[in-house]
Amino acid sequence: MDFIIQHNDSGYGTMDCVGPAPLQRDYNYQPRKDSSRLDENDGRSPYGVTSTGRGKRVIHAPEQSVTAMRPQPETIPISREQLAVEVKGIYAGLVMVEAKCVNIDNQKAADLQENLTPEQWQALIALHRTLLYEHHDFLMATQHPAATPALRGLATKYCMPARMWKHGIHAFLEVLRHRRPQSQEYMLSFIYLAYQMMALLLETVPGFTDTWTECLGDLARYRMAIEEDKESHAAWGDVARSWYQMASDRHPAVGRLYHHLGILQRPSLCKLFYYSRSLTSVIPFYNARESLTTLCAPILKDDQALKNGSHSAEAMSICFHARVFAGQPEDIITRDGNIALALLDKQPSIKIASYGVHLVVTSIAALLSFGAPENHYRQMFDNALNYQIHVNRSDLPAPRTYVIGTFLDLSRSLRPFSFVTEFLYATFNTVIRRQPSKLEIQDLLPFIHISLTWLSAIHTLRSRFQPNDPLLHTINHFIDDTRLDWSAVAEFLNATAAIYPITSRIELFARQGMFPTGGKPLHEDYSIRGLVWAQWYFSPDWFVGMEDDDGSRALDDADKKVARAERTIWLGLRMARQHGCFLKYDESTKRFSATSKSSMFTVKTETTLSSRASSTSPRASTSSSLESDFVLVSQPSSPPAGLTYASVAAGTTSNTMSGRRTLNPVPTKVQVKRGYSSQSRPTKRCSDADVKVKLEEGMEVS
Repeated sequence: MDFIIQHNDSGYGTMDCVGPAPLQRDYNYQPRKDSSRLDENDGRSPYGVTSTGRGKRVIHAPEQSVTAMRPQPETIPISREQLAVEVKGIYAGLVMVEAKCVNIDNQKAADLQENLTPEQWQALIALHRTLLYEHHDFLMATQHPAATPALRGLATKYCMPARMWKHGIHAFLEVLRHRRPQSQEYMLSFIYLAYQMMALLLETVPGFTDTWTECLGDLARYRMAIEEDKESHAAWGDVARSWYQMASDRHPAVGRLYHHLGILQRPSLCKLFYYSRSLTSVIPFYNARESLTTLCAPILKDDQALKNGSHSAEAMSICFHARVFAGQPEDIITRDGNIALALLDKQPSIKIASYGVHLVVTSIAALLSFGAPENHYRQMFDNALNYQIHVNRSDLPAPRTYVIGTFLDLSRSLRPFSFVTEFLYATFNTVIRRQPSKLEIQDLLPFIHISLTWLSAIHTLRSRFQPNDPLLHTINHFIDDTRLDWSAVAEFLNATAAIYPITSRIELFARQGMFPTGGKPLHEDYSIRGLVWAQWYFSPDWFVGMEDDDGSRALDDADKKVARAERTIWLGLRMARQHGCFLKYDESTKRFSATSKSSMFTVKTETTLSSRASSTSPRASTSSSLESDFVLVSQPSSPPAGLTYASVAAGTTSNTMSGRRTLNPVPTKVQVKRGYSSQSRPTKRCSDADVKVKLEEGMEVS
């Protein structure tokens, strides 16, 4: 094999391999003066050929080529006028391609029976790929360093990220999805194409990081929905969950993101928790009611659908809240609630640790009527938030105030039903009345921690209003501390303090009303972050630097266990300072105790919930849902008539205790408001029988 050395204009040598021919060289080449000898170090010959043994030779370019390198070509920077013309031309082409995509997608969506040929599918993918490229060029041009502020704002002004998702990706994905399985391969190809484009924009156009992150989560959810292999299905579900979690960490007050996380969950209390959280966030996502209706429909449609489940407190709690959400007859709701409490009392503490936080957050959501704007708790928290914003920003207009200032006006708002309130407090009393060991205390602390956080939030509302605000009367009317077993609260706090001694640091934080800082957020902190009732609980910088979840959030090390116990004790100290008429703390002995007044109320609050069937209660829509949305639990028989929430929480079934107080009937005006107007709307279904999870109808981009 021979080699021919050729020299290009830059002086670098190139090598061509030819057939049998003599070795040719450029005779213009001038060897070095010392070329007569061979360098012992590099073995390089004077003619640029190095022998490496075994008949191999390496050709080297002459050293004169180093000095013959050309300088970098001159570039002329683009002017602002030229950039504006370029952006205008890109936008004109984008609008033309977008109109064609919208027209074709609408035609294909209207005629689902039409069979498309492979050539037609390829043409459609090429068309939508062109639209994505046009959007990319437009975004890159408008974000150019030479762009003016007006040019940079064009993408936001014309909602380009939202249009890119709606017309360039989502509409075509729906066309592909409705024609599965024939379109399976084309759908996979387009999902990968769109995913790569969104990942590129996430790096190159950081101004819309929130949109790109949510779009990546939606694409991963589409990919998960059409995957039949279990491992791949779970893997893509984890990918979608990570993108949604990243988005919710950036904006914890947006309820829409928790709805996305709820869709990824299997039917369980966790799924109900995410939907409830979506409805009770600072910025609620009211479309979650439709998903909640779909989740609850199998329970409400037929009791026979519950026959294959197990007798568990978690399952019966789902039944209870599903019937509360649908506004079913009160006797059925009371029955399921009593059964759930009876099962909860027998539940091992390690089992409560797995779903306790989800249970208490969902029960609080039921107290807030699952995000109904007319709920008086929701109105009070919204008014407090608006007032706080007005205090911090005096240049803003006066905040909106709901008209529930007097007791007579309370009927204008939606009050939670008595059995909802009783279930929340009876659940708390059932758990805290246990005699736990050290290990059981660690299992129950997350549940107790969040429950005490809710109680503290209710009392904190008083400090969020002006002293002469009429809403203070409303708050005082609905805060009923007599439902709590304060003796059990004191005993649990003392048992916790025996394991984790009360330090002067925690006492100082409680005395000053400051949140105990130090360490990392607990895993239950992320479960209530962004909720309307927990917005003043954490310090402003508590979650700073915690945006990246490396999987350690759900892990409890020794430091987190100590921090959780200290936080619970800190809440107990705050409650003792806020309402010492029920709970007090002795700094000398470092022990909690219940007052004689609280003990008296503990006896008198053995309430009975009458089962008043309400024929005026509207039922939720029983539209069918996906098979994966079914919650299958067994339906136990009705409990004895004497079994009540309070008796179950107290560990007795007697209803003849002296001094028993019966709740006053719910006012008629409030009673007829059971249910929500949104439940009469039909449930949208955006996935077929082949898709295992329900996909949301598009993504709203604010």
